[in-house]
Amino acid sequence: MKSKIVAFLICMMMLVTIFVSAGSNITDKNVENISVQKTALFGDDVPTWEEGTVWTYKIDNFDFTFAETEGRSIDFHLSTSELKLKVATETGPSYRTEFEANIELEFDINIDLYIEDKDPIIISGSLLDATIEGDIYFDKSTLGIRKIDGYLTGVMKINSTSPINLQFLASFPIPITLNLDVDFDEPYTFIDFPINADETWGLPQINVTIDGEIRSIWLRLANVANKILSLFGMGFIPPELAQFLPIVDISEVLNAFNISDKMPLPKVPDIFESSSQKSITVEAGTYDAYDISILDGIGNMYYSPEVGMILKMTGNFNDMFPFMQDINIELSDIGEEQLD
Repeated sequence: MKSKIVAFLICMMMLVTIFVSAGSNITDKNVENISVQKTALFGDDVPTWEEGTVWTYKIDNFDFTFAETEGRSIDFHLSTSELKLKVATETGPSYRTEFEANIELEFDINIDLYIEDKDPIIISGSLLDATIEGDIYFDKSTLGIRKIDGYLTGVMKINSTSPINLQFLASFPIPITLNLDVDFDEPYTFIDFPINADETWGLPQINVTIDGEIRSIWLRLANVANKILSLFGMGFIPPELAQFLPIVDISEVLNAFNISDKMPLPKVPDIFESSSQKSITVEAGTYDAYDISILDGIGNMYYSPEVGMILKMTGNFNDMFPFMQDINIELSDIGEEQLD
């Protein structure tokens, strides 16, 4: 499972970078304000972001499956209509960008504890009316990711559970909050600036640290009730789960499954290849952009020096990674509106 988590992190970092890897406003007025250095010898250099710029991406539904270990699997189906981002401030060597999206998540979890006479833990449900927001810090000189601080709120609805002593979870909606912190020991870069046609580059080797917490008033109440009933031999939460309550520490959960919260992301050489610019039309407009092939054409992203922006990303990544489905992302709008 660890190898799939690493691959998932790489894919997620790619998506995050696509969203904001060269953000600026693409109206005619704001295109004039974009600072992109260009020379005949060195191609198109890193753009300069302007504080206050907000832009929006459309994202198709996203599916992901962990099923590497027999008897243990996790399936996710994520849907969101759009993702909004804003260049908030310049903080020393970094840009701090804010992001916000309304999402819905369906999930199926199957965990065999490999304990004699213990049935697998099976939970399916959904996360409704959820909002995910937070900050992403980008290195100003490379646009590599330095840090991600995310915060999610929503209402979890459990549809079915097994064993029977987990059925209480399906009795009522569970409001939850989750904060997730991801730190990189070096900026994680996806575009090798200055960019030219007919160039190849890869992903650097870095270390990433994951931490965070899951909180809910119902987890606190369930923990108290379980402790009291356990005194009479009537505890209803398996000890394997009760040990993580009432506040679920993500790093502790990972370590309990022999997954370190400090993960090395391996070097991946020459997975990107740029070709000459072509005219690309997205909902936000039509611009000349470098066609950047990903993994020998399994995916493509389009970077426009004119606007300093990744305009679009498509990918049939299921051919390479059977645990994730195809991806389609497109820039749809730009403005000066404030995030809520």
